[in-house]
Amino acid sequence: MGQAPPRPMTPGEFLAWESSQDLKWEFDGLQPVAMTGGTRAYNVVQTSTLTALSSRLRGTPCRGE
Repeated sequence: MGQAPPRPMTPGEFLAWESSQDLKWEFDGLQPVAMTGGTRAYNVVQTSTLTALSSRLRGTPCRGE
């Protein structure tokens, strides 16, 4: 498993580094941050949020239709 480098990275350096890692990482603008695995609770919140937004935006210009 890889370790995040200690110095600030450029986005290009991050993408090159991240592609060789076992874990998923995101870039905060300066350094890699390990992403947590999805949980059932996270999936419920994500689905509920998406459903609520979709319902609210239906028929509006924000919907992209």
